[in-house]
Amino acid sequence: MRTGKIKRIESSLVLILLAFCLVDLGAMSRVKWESGNPKEIPEARPADFYSLKSVLEIQGIVKEIEVEVQPHDRYKTRYLLLKTDDGQSIEVRLAPIWFLEMQGHKIQIGDQILVKGSVIKKDKKSLLIASTVLRNAETLTLRDDEGIPVWRAWR
Repeated sequence: MRTGKIKRIESSLVLILLAFCLVDLGAMSRVKWESGNPKEIPEARPADFYSLKSVLEIQGIVKEIEVEVQPHDRYKTRYLLLKTDDGQSIEVRLAPIWFLEMQGHKIQIGDQILVKGSVIKKDKKSLLIASTVLRNAETLTLRDDEGIPVWRAWR
């Protein structure tokens, strides 16, 4: 009789411990989600994040410079329209304006640049998310080797 009662208590304790573990795992996944670190949750990456699978270099002349506020971000971001050597045009996303200003790197219309980055599709058009920009022997580094923005450490 006493053995049955002990087994029920042990079973109840196991269930309680299991419930705590599940709650703890749920809290951990929420923390990762709220941190927004795409390295921690690759399946949660929006379609317009940097992809290591599509990295390439494109050379061309800057035709336009624009500023846009991203829906998922509160910073104004600088974009370029780059006309490549073969006559095609591609939009290039650089970085938040505050970061570019702190770097002191001025890209102007007419500049010949070499951009390394990840090409993605956005609104059925190609967009190059820049990781480095080479202009007049100066290199502007925007993302690390994993594609993570270097300005994140500056927040």
